Amino acid sequence: AEDDLLVLVNYSETMPDDFHRNIVNLYGVDVDERIVEPFQKMQAAAQADGVSLWISSGYRSVQRQSELFDRAVEENQDNGMGLQQAEAVAALSVARPGCSEHNTGLAIDLNGVREDFDTTPEYEWLAEHAVEYGFILRYPEDKQEITKIRFEPWHYRYVGPEHAKAMQERHFCLEEYVEYLENQR
Repeated sequence: AEDDLLVLVNYSETMPDDFHRNIVNLYGVDVDERIVEPFQKMQAAAQADGVSLWISSGYRSVQRQSELFDRAVEENQDNGMGLQQAEAVAALSVARPGCSEHNTGLAIDLNGVREDFDTTPEYEWLAEHAVEYGFILRYPEDKQEITKIRFEPWHYRYVGPEHAKAMQERHFCLEEYVEYLENQR
């Protein structure tokens, strides 16, 4: 359903049990089938402009997310943090199990999680064109207070072109947009 594309999965909203996704393989990465065609069109358009886009991470099961989170917590504990602090610090960069957008299959990490990705021609191209294909920068630098996730220039989420353009026009992150739509009803 169209509303499925706006499913909010974050620190306070866990993955709905009844969320429907059909996971397919795209270039060796699992994603929801609904993003295949839009991504391929976006990739081709970027290529035509001399910019190369590739998916480094897509769908993750809750179990896989759990492993990633536990590993981050362990690393923090190895660095001398107590459990509570280790979990809190881990949650800033690795979503808790069931709280990751990657569980939806609608989120993708592009071009290999690079901290300096926002300085690249690829990032500039995405900033200009991603919404045309229905993709949004999910964790913008100026929305960390709301998303509770640090700036991730590589993490894009498919919401469909109509929603993506509406969000861009209003300068909303997904949390703000979902709340805005609920208030319109």
